[in-house]
Amino acid sequence: ELRVWEASTARCVYAQTLGSSLSASSEEEEDDPRGLTHLLHLPASSRLATVTAEHNIVLYQLPALSTQQQFVGYNDEVLDVKFLGKGDSHIVVATNSSQLKVFELLTNSCQILYGHTDTVLSLDVFKKGSLFASCAKDRSVRVWKMDSDSGQVHCVAQGSNHANAVGSITCSRMKASFVVSGSQDCTVKVWDLPADLSTAGAEIQQLTPRATEKAHDK
Repeated sequence: ELRVWEASTARCVYAQTLGSSLSASSEEEEDDPRGLTHLLHLPASSRLATVTAEHNIVLYQLPALSTQQQFVGYNDEVLDVKFLGKGDSHIVVATNSSQLKVFELLTNSCQILYGHTDTVLSLDVFKKGSLFASCAKDRSVRVWKMDSDSGQVHCVAQGSNHANAVGSITCSRMKASFVVSGSQDCTVKVWDLPADLSTAGAEIQQLTPRATEKAHDK
């Protein structure tokens, strides 16, 4: 959490908090990759420069504390990468992290996507390129949507019915109607998507599996 204090009164005048869908539990707060380790005020540009626990640099514009730019400093092992957007304008990258990174190929600018709480293992993109799915060790699947005008990506749906890490995911090919996930719990699940998946500002929709099949014994 980022707070702005009035020095003369020692009063907090603004607090930037995460949405409820992304808030960490009390047990996870100490290891939260969004935790800030350094902060620098840049008065010439009215910005704050922060360093996160995963060594990313994030610039915030004052006074609204809106995110202006993000520099990714930690990738480690790359587990999956897919093209995304109109004309393959972006790539989405899963590294040894709970965060996803979306890079615009023309400018190398990066969006950091928060939502998963453990390492993201696999990605797949729907045919039209603006919608994609991810799965992770946190036993969940998530569906993300890119806004065609701004290029911003937001989580629009999630499902968490597996009993173990989800290592594989694939999207339906004809139209964006369902995803299929495979887990270390030895099951394969089919998740139907809602007909209307909104983007920014909307509540993340909850997915329930249409079908579950035991695929292997171990």
